Amino acid sequence: MARISELVDLLVDRQIGAVFVESSVSDRNVRALFEGVAAKGHEVRVGGELYSDAMGPDGTYEGTWIGMNDHNVTTLTGALGGDAPACGMDVVLMGLYADLGLLGRTRRDRTRDYRGEEGAEIRR
Repeated sequence: MARISELVDLLVDRQIGAVFVESSVSDRNVRALFEGVAAKGHEVRVGGELYSDAMGPDGTYEGTWIGMNDHNVTTLTGALGGDAPACGMDVVLMGLYADLGLLGRTRRDRTRDYRGEEGAEIRR
């Protein structure tokens, strides 16, 4: 509970308006943080949920290392007022694959098409 009090003081002192929660953090701790901030007359909102030790669900884009990081960067960027694709870079990459005629091909096939033979230098 002492750590929650330290975080409340930090949020209030620095006028921080958004926090990002890790998918594995207890709701009880987040509620205690919000209640403590509100008790001091400050308002804070959840900027989004981030993945860290626990990636997204198995079988999803966020369940991959790239998808987890893409989700986190997109969430942070959007909540802090930046410009990021609403669905992350996965949608942007799928558009690129479609433009290049690579959609529906395996990663290995796409890599071969881009690089040529296995191990050859990248050609642009």
